[in-house]
Amino acid sequence: MILVILNALLYEAEQTRAIKNWKFNKLEYWILISKLGENEMIDKNIFIKVLIERAKKLPVGHYLDIRSYKRNRTVFVVKEDHDSFLVIEDGFFKEEFRVNLAKLKKLFKVILKKEFPRSHKIRLYTMGKYNEKDTKVIKRKKI
Repeated sequence: MILVILNALLYEAEQTRAIKNWKFNKLEYWILISKLGENEMIDKNIFIKVLIERAKKLPVGHYLDIRSYKRNRTVFVVKEDHDSFLVIEDGFFKEEFRVNLAKLKKLFKVILKKEFPRSHKIRLYTMGKYNEKDTKVIKRKKI
């Protein structure tokens, strides 16, 4: 119900051009949705800020599943420790990175250019405990 009201308010503000600082307000909207636990498609220009917010709140051992619109390229962000993340890239390139929260932003600027060069929206799923075997068998519909 809250999500429907937020979407209606956002649509109305977008139509009337009532929002002067559009990117800031749109970012607040996506952060609010991420707090509600919704798995939404997020605009690429605010994606890194939303990702950092979700990564901070992620419990240790859980992970985020990041996919392109067509769901044919995947990046996993696993929270290993309070400030340590494992980033698994499985798309055009297959690489693994271990970074802290400060370097996660810089790494994702590069990954977005490599894995999602023409995407305008990116899917972000909050998942449970990370298990390498389970992530190999996750089948999502490909478009």
